[in-house]
Amino acid sequence: MIGVCHDSPEITDKEKIRYDACIPVSEEVQADGEFGIQCLQGGEYAVFMHEGPYEELIDTYDKISHEWIANQERELADAPVFEIVVVTIVD
Repeated sequence: MIGVCHDSPEITDKEKIRYDACIPVSEEVQADGEFGIQCLQGGEYAVFMHEGPYEELIDTYDKISHEWIANQERELADAPVFEIVVVTIVD
């Protein structure tokens, strides 16, 4: 799964946050009805991994936005953040 995050919960009211829940598809797939197709912008990406409970995901985002980004000498692209979600269930 891929999630495209258009808004920050630190800035935007919860009821106004926009998030696209996506799945990768081949080029042959056509949009239909309320479903659309979008392409992610190319370029260089920073990649982070969160391991642990979903409830602690906000801590990972806080470290990225308040520590890692603040220490970069590069400018972020004017594009939404996206996340690739891989869920592993452990017995």
